[in-house]
Amino acid sequence: MLQQWLASGDPRLIAWAAYFAEKTQDHPSMDTMERMVREQLVSPSPGQPYSMYGYDPSRLAISAMLDALIQGGRPVSPGTIRAIEEDFPTHAALLAHQLPLEESRELLRGWFSSERGDWKAQMLARLAAMMLAAQPDPTLVGPIVAKSEEHLTIYLVATNNSGFGLGGSVTCGDSIGVPYPVGWPYVYTYELSENDSSAHGELIRVDDDVIGYKRYVATQGHGSCYFVQPLNAITRHRLIAHFLEISAQEMPWHPEERAKIVWQGQAAYSRQLGRAVEAEQKKLRQTVFQLRERGLLRADQQVMPKFSLDVKCMIKSCPLIQ
Repeated sequence: MLQQWLASGDPRLIAWAAYFAEKTQDHPSMDTMERMVREQLVSPSPGQPYSMYGYDPSRLAISAMLDALIQGGRPVSPGTIRAIEEDFPTHAALLAHQLPLEESRELLRGWFSSERGDWKAQMLARLAAMMLAAQPDPTLVGPIVAKSEEHLTIYLVATNNSGFGLGGSVTCGDSIGVPYPVGWPYVYTYELSENDSSAHGELIRVDDDVIGYKRYVATQGHGSCYFVQPLNAITRHRLIAHFLEISAQEMPWHPEERAKIVWQGQAAYSRQLGRAVEAEQKKLRQTVFQLRERGLLRADQQVMPKFSLDVKCMIKSCPLIQ
């Protein structure tokens, strides 16, 4: 019966087949669903996954099959995961995590090295880096170090009592649900979040950095304030700390560093600025040395975190020579 439903081409019957296959752990049907997903025998309709009128039936059917494979804890081939990574990146990440690293390594390396700039590729690159960090090697560590960053801001002040600070805010919201189609089983999908205490489960943990997931009915409105960050200055810094087996707080340098110089004349300012810059760059060189000592960088990988400097004069009628 389930095989007939899967072969029917009817998205609703396919969703029901997936529902019962997962409940009964029907392995032949699971095999068929993996093949259907891998060979894209059911394709999501073009355009948005849903509108004010309802959810794309084909997409619901695929979500149902993927959810059955995930909930069943069934390992699928890297080829199956590649087939869905563009349209279902979150499902792809969950399925990749169910594979032993020996089987998923090449898939993860492909995600990590992707040059695409869209949010899907950036999310998968970050997740891949975290999964690969379980067994780091120079192919992972080198690019992370090369693209890591430290930005030093020097505040030039008139007296040692002068202060400086930064501030900001962020907002987030929920998506809007759509009516659930009549005659369908509940179809579930997934959302990833970072360091979210309300997550339903844990996907990846690297030290204190946790990517979790929530499973919810596909047509329900849903949102999160804990979006997965891409690989950026902060997340690369955390990974480097992990490679060195220390916390990010214990790192001798950080993505954003600040220092203060009291104005005592142009010559004194130039000396202090030079010392401040050299002190930070020495920390970066030491980090690279330690990684090389651990065998995490090859001799031919001449990489160094990027360093940038900004001087902010906080003195009225700034005396700096322009």
